Amino acid sequence: MKISRKYLFYILTSSLCMTLTFSPVNAWYLGFIGLIPLIHVLYSRTDKSFFIGYIFGFFYSLALVHWLAFNSGAQVWLVTLSAIAAAAFVALNYGFIAWLSVGIMKRDRVLGLIAFPFIWTSVEFIRSYGVLGFQWVLAANGQTGNLAFIQLADMGGPYLISFLLVSINTLLFSLIRQIPQHQFNRILLWILFALFLVIPYGYGIFRLSQPVDGDKSFVFRIIQPDFNSHEKWDRERRTDVFNVMDELSRAHGIDTVDMIIWPESATPVYIRTQIKYRKILEDLTHETGKVLISGVPDYFIKDNNINVTNSLFVFEPGEGITSKYNKQILVPFGEYIPFSSVFPVLSRLNLGQGNFTPGKNEPLLHIHSLDLMLAPMICYESVFSSASINKIRQGGAYHILVTNDSWFGDSWGPYQHASQSVFRAVETRRPVLRSANTGISMVINSKGQILNEIPLDTRGFMDVAVPVVEHISWYVRIGNAFALVVLGAAIGMFMTPFWPVKAGDKHEKQE
Repeated sequence: MKISRKYLFYILTSSLCMTLTFSPVNAWYLGFIGLIPLIHVLYSRTDKSFFIGYIFGFFYSLALVHWLAFNSGAQVWLVTLSAIAAAAFVALNYGFIAWLSVGIMKRDRVLGLIAFPFIWTSVEFIRSYGVLGFQWVLAANGQTGNLAFIQLADMGGPYLISFLLVSINTLLFSLIRQIPQHQFNRILLWILFALFLVIPYGYGIFRLSQPVDGDKSFVFRIIQPDFNSHEKWDRERRTDVFNVMDELSRAHGIDTVDMIIWPESATPVYIRTQIKYRKILEDLTHETGKVLISGVPDYFIKDNNINVTNSLFVFEPGEGITSKYNKQILVPFGEYIPFSSVFPVLSRLNLGQGNFTPGKNEPLLHIHSLDLMLAPMICYESVFSSASINKIRQGGAYHILVTNDSWFGDSWGPYQHASQSVFRAVETRRPVLRSANTGISMVINSKGQILNEIPLDTRGFMDVAVPVVEHISWYVRIGNAFALVVLGAAIGMFMTPFWPVKAGDKHEKQE
């Protein structure tokens, strides 16, 4: 499948531009032009569309998930292979996007261009579900630094932002190439292009200018202990781990705090059954009079089998453990082997993964002493927008997000993971309180603005007062209605009967 060097350069340029929109680079402006080279190749080369899309998708995905190879919890060859395998799998999505779009272009060139953003968004939406669902590399996620533009996520989630972004690229390509050639139609394209910029930015500027008010607010103390994963799980360091978190929790200013938040798996023991260590947490809440929320490992026994869970516990003063939550969305091949419940033989595979049991229909965290409901997220769960809106529908006033990205050091991974929390705040109009073991811990308001943060690899805490927001976003109300409409339109365009290509609309000479 030979592709000319010029077209290969165009494809790789698109991959690079879209990659650089993501954190920590945050060159979000490249997202408005980054897909134009790819669209040009697809418009010009219709004979190898899947391969063209796959090349783009592989390098785009590999650049975004290359940090998987830095996982300090497994052998180098294994994590390197996992990064390549993940990119190769995700790239299939872009192969299908290209193949479906070009399939329509072969019938009608203009209709194919119109369909491109619909197909792109539809594939992003579909691939966010299922056992291997993956929302990490959505085009929208590269726009978290473009706060005004993404405010419309409270209407249609990240899929609306992706649709706008890909549409702008497609419109610019059409205007540059003068497609269609009729001047009146080009004027309409310019109008449409202007609207795709003016409406999002106009709405975004309006939203950002609105005050964040609430009848009441709570003060949260976010703890970042900064222990690397090997250090934290070293039995000889257990006392140090607990002492550091206890000291940070009791530090100056605790009198003004309502809740203390510790990160994912903050306690390197089964705290529910380890009375010696559990007493440290209970004494902390009793002596300070503050609520403590901590990530903990836990387990339950069913059918004579021990089922380990990645959990959150709430400790209230004088009451001990009053609420808990078990992580529901586990990391494929990291926390479990997909389909192992259907094919038990898969559970024998040893890829360095944990063997966790997912929670099912887990309730929100209920803080009885404060009459408050919290929407919990543990690590990987924060990547999925549908999971976050479902918890807000149940009455969550804040997102409580605990995570441990220490396995990936100072790579791009922790920065990308943290930045996606901005979307969870904007699309639900609920603040996000993020406690990370080694960083990046942050407090994000309902506009997606970062009120405070603790940098990566820094030990410390921050106290932030965050108001309770009563407004319920349209995205929480109607869910993925926009994405479903786009999916329906994409199917409709693909199913359109064969239209003969017009005489003046023949393909360019292919290279």
